Amino acid sequence: MNHAIVCVSIGKRPWTKYTFSAMERYAKNINSDFIVESECNYESINNFENKFINVGRPNKKGYIAKALVVEKYLKKYDRIAVIDDSYIIKSKADNLFQLIPEGYLGFNPELH
Repeated sequence: MNHAIVCVSIGKRPWTKYTFSAMERYAKNINSDFIVESECNYESINNFENKFINVGRPNKKGYIAKALVVEKYLKKYDRIAVIDDSYIIKSKADNLFQLIPEGYLGFNPELH
């Protein structure tokens, strides 16, 4: 099976100089590719932005890109994990692909 750790990171994100290196080490440790999606050139995002320009939170492109990136990379990989660009993950952390059974969706809700 081929796996990928995918991180959507659009715009100026100064903390990524720390988080990306940690994610890259983790991906290598669990034999997965590490991908940074920094472009937001999906036609559906542009249509979304045009319709809802004054609705909701700012940076809507970044939020919807996190959903669309799943479809894009599941065409190439058997399984993917989408990790926020602000997360620092230990290189020896448990393998997400072993923790979450195949065919299931796993997530970690952020509680503020």
